[in-house]
Amino acid sequence: MASSFTTSVLQIKEISGTHRVKICGESLTTDCFDFGRSIQCGTFTVGKYQWAILYYPRGRVDYFNDPDKWISFYVELLSEAKDVSAFLNFSLVDQNGIASHHNKQTLSNYSTGSQNGFTDFVEKSWLKNSDFMKDDSFTIECNLKILEPSVEEVKKNSSISVPPSDMHKHLHHLLLSGEGADISFKVKGETFPAHRNIIASRSSVFRAELFGSMSESKAKCIEIQDMEPQIFKAMLQFIYTDMLLPPSDDHNDQGVDEDILAQYLIVAADRYALDRLKFICEDRLAKKISAENVVTTLVLAAQHNCQQLKEICLDYISSSKILHSFTETDVFASFVVSYPSIYKELLEKVDSNRRT
Repeated sequence: MASSFTTSVLQIKEISGTHRVKICGESLTTDCFDFGRSIQCGTFTVGKYQWAILYYPRGRVDYFNDPDKWISFYVELLSEAKDVSAFLNFSLVDQNGIASHHNKQTLSNYSTGSQNGFTDFVEKSWLKNSDFMKDDSFTIECNLKILEPSVEEVKKNSSISVPPSDMHKHLHHLLLSGEGADISFKVKGETFPAHRNIIASRSSVFRAELFGSMSESKAKCIEIQDMEPQIFKAMLQFIYTDMLLPPSDDHNDQGVDEDILAQYLIVAADRYALDRLKFICEDRLAKKISAENVVTTLVLAAQHNCQQLKEICLDYISSSKILHSFTETDVFASFVVSYPSIYKELLEKVDSNRRT
């Protein structure tokens, strides 16, 4: 008798989406809208479903016969669907744009037109006296995580497992061994052997030096000015591996801090047209921005055309609570005198934030 054997796999996929809403004129909405009435204050899509955020300025349910005690937030499923399982989370957003711990979360099932949310999301009197309220406005963040079952029929394996590329390891070994090197670079007394074709293929600046009409094209050793050996070594490793390797801890290096290394590498990457290296370093510095380093990071970004990093620094200064205290420091006074064009951009950013 013929028989068959098949297999299927059930997986629960998570699809997440976030939408923020700024409520302006909170006291006016309370005065103009009746208790229990909602305002649709935003729509957004998560997965294949469209959702609406409903704002109840005077609450959805009368708690303790006091309709003005609570502000309620709900979501409504607008798309044609049924039995959609989703985690719903509402949070207040602080003046730095960070979703706070003041949040509520629930797991519910939705069908077209169904609503779920939090009647007692936040007490109005508490909100008005909190740091979340500024100029009669506040911001909330809605996060939806949809749980979708997915069944996959397992097919007979007819593929071959291909290992990930390890070309970068081989090229790094080639750099370290110096085998076949046909050019060397001298940086403050240290010599780094390398390979013309690899260097030139990765940097248009090096290509012009090594294969153009410049005098370096015939040289066997090129001296690099205005750069530390540790920085050149890290840049050379990136050229061969396409990765930013951690600072070496061998006896020849002086333990360069990774953040300081990133700052110097932005200068080197800009000098030798290594755009990906510059973006990697920008990303590392952007994640470490603080009140202590934001000015130096902003100046560095402006000087070396790091537009994304510059915008992040401007946003940090103009929207954070450090702005007032920062303007009274000697660092700020020196910054205004030394970099008037960047200061002008900062003023424009502050003015734009105030208008919104």
